[in-house]
Amino acid sequence: NHNWEFSAAEIQAQFGLDRVHIINDFTAISLSLANLPPASLESIGPVVDVSHATCFGVVGPGTGLGMGGLLRIGKQSIPLPSEGGHTSFAAVDDTELNIARILINRFGHVSNERVLSGPGLVNIYEALNALTGKSGVTLNPEQITERALARTDTTCLDALNHFCAFLGSVAGDLALLLCAEAVYIAGGIVPRIIDFFRASGFRARFENKGRFAERMTQIPTFVITEPNPGLLGAAVDLLQLH
Repeated sequence: NHNWEFSAAEIQAQFGLDRVHIINDFTAISLSLANLPPASLESIGPVVDVSHATCFGVVGPGTGLGMGGLLRIGKQSIPLPSEGGHTSFAAVDDTELNIARILINRFGHVSNERVLSGPGLVNIYEALNALTGKSGVTLNPEQITERALARTDTTCLDALNHFCAFLGSVAGDLALLLCAEAVYIAGGIVPRIIDFFRASGFRARFENKGRFAERMTQIPTFVITEPNPGLLGAAVDLLQLH
């Protein structure tokens, strides 16, 4: 949707509306966090009651990588907009350093979005093929995921494992940046691989924050399975306007 162009004034005039209020899609998702029912969440990690929490983070890999936060002060929900998907990717071991080198040669700056998105999964897969000297076949994100889940292609499996680990690192970074009391995973990718994700290195990497590791073990993480959290968040925004 990066090439969409529209005007609030034109929409208001066309439909005869008194007011048009436009918010970013991930701002809407952030606004939904304090209102998601338990049935719309899959808990990954410690079971913690967050009903009285005041600060939340959200990361959402999909076509890109969305990030944001939410402050809840009394009955008011305040979204924290972010372009965190463009923060720099940080490797933690030799394999990841080699992946980073390949992507640096290709892109220059390697953002977290370059590895945590549908296209990012392809980037990981292609980098792993390059590291092992395999020519590989051209695969899209769905094909890589399908082969990984079926355990029919070790490179696809490695790529998806790296993807989950990278997401753990970034989600943990966001928790530290915001002093978040819970972090949510949104987007279209993770809900489709929830069993794989639960058994992956996501949570270990989330908690692997050196001197702050003990605190990280106490911060819950949730996968949002609600198909339209942005609509819930837009409703929250609308109610707060009145």
